[in-house]
Amino acid sequence: MGYLIKRKGVAELIEAFKQLNRDDTVLIIAGAGREASDIKSLAAGQENIYFPGYIEGTEKARYCAIADIFVLPSYVDSWGLVMNEAMMFGLPVITTTKVGASELIKDNGIIINPGDVVALKDAMKRMLDDDALRYKMGVRSKEIIKDYTIQQATKTFIRVVHEVLMNANH
Repeated sequence: MGYLIKRKGVAELIEAFKQLNRDDTVLIIAGAGREASDIKSLAAGQENIYFPGYIEGTEKARYCAIADIFVLPSYVDSWGLVMNEAMMFGLPVITTTKVGASELIKDNGIIINPGDVVALKDAMKRMLDDDALRYKMGVRSKEIIKDYTIQQATKTFIRVVHEVLMNANH
């Protein structure tokens, strides 16, 4: 869910998904971007890879509600707020060491190195093959993210600004 550009790791996600070779699973890649046609061409002939385009609001919520796993395979992502959103829907997460929000992954997901197609495939397989694990990780995602509200973010921001101002006066 986002920009279809190289640094998001979507090409590797498609390759890992194709290696899973499962006819009981669908990969939904939502988003748009300057490399969308190149990325879509990697999925040519794959009937179980779906590109709904750019989505937001209630449409994004509907996709999160039907998903079983959320994957953010970015090479670089300062945070990746979409991961917070996915966790609010109780989704287990697969992400990389280069996504800032990976700090939210405790026992609610799997962190891999960016570009590691084999590790990505193995992580997806592990979650897809184990309903109990996927459920447990999803419940844990909701527990972890429950305190990440706009009110909490505002309090943290105000506290940091206050600390900076106090330190600047010394």
